[in-house]
Amino acid sequence: MNKFFLFSLIYFNCYSVFSANLYSLNDGSWDDPNNWSTTPGGPSCNCLPSETDNVTVSNNLNYTNITISSGGSIVIDNGQTLNGSSITIKGGVLDLMNVQILTTDLNVQSGGLIVGALSQITILNSFVNNSNGVVVNGLLSSYGTFQNSGFIDGSGFLGHLPSTSLGNINPFLTLFLVFVTPVRLTDISYKMESSRIVLKWKTITEKNNAGFEIYKSEDGINFLATGFLEGMNNTTGITEYSYSFPLNSSCYIKVVQLDIDGQKEELKTFFAYW
Repeated sequence: MNKFFLFSLIYFNCYSVFSANLYSLNDGSWDDPNNWSTTPGGPSCNCLPSETDNVTVSNNLNYTNITISSGGSIVIDNGQTLNGSSITIKGGVLDLMNVQILTTDLNVQSGGLIVGALSQITILNSFVNNSNGVVVNGLLSSYGTFQNSGFIDGSGFLGHLPSTSLGNINPFLTLFLVFVTPVRLTDISYKMESSRIVLKWKTITEKNNAGFEIYKSEDGINFLATGFLEGMNNTTGITEYSYSFPLNSSCYIKVVQLDIDGQKEELKTFFAYW
């Protein structure tokens, strides 16, 4: 009896040492020790989340690889955006209440993935699920390999490529097809600086992308080319672009993507207020 009690005490203490509550502090990198604290809004702990920590995210973060093991959890519920390469769930829980996540790969070996009604997760390369703990009440879109040997529950939206075998899923999920386009644009914004306009946008995939043509127009009908910005050709990661040109009045802006074979696709047309 005494030996059993001593073993239990040692086990409990060891587990406690390696499990903690961590809170994000700033926008930036998941892998920056200055971005984490052991108390909400507290001083930096100069540490990084471990696989078994209970993590609360309240900031926009870029990550490389995130792993959640048994006993660990990540909760995101305040409208954040996370961008990165790989998420692996091995017994822990990823709870997405209100967030947009972009990841290259998502591997749910065991444990739970909860995509809340206000959340969206986009998977560019590979989605593998071996768990019965996946619940999609928001939006999950897979633009690559889709392997489901577990069960996907929920009543949200599930996007997949044509001719994809979805495995065992809740029939109340709404299914829709996704298609891989030469360039996928995530967002575009602008700001005025003195007598110039600065455009910024991101892509999450590029295939045979020679670059971008930028146009302006006073009436939204007749457009004048302002310049060209070279693309990345082929990439599956997030690429950020910035382009500026002289401007001293409100006008329409058009961004056109150009393939290496000369084909064009209009990505965005919007009115920029001076």
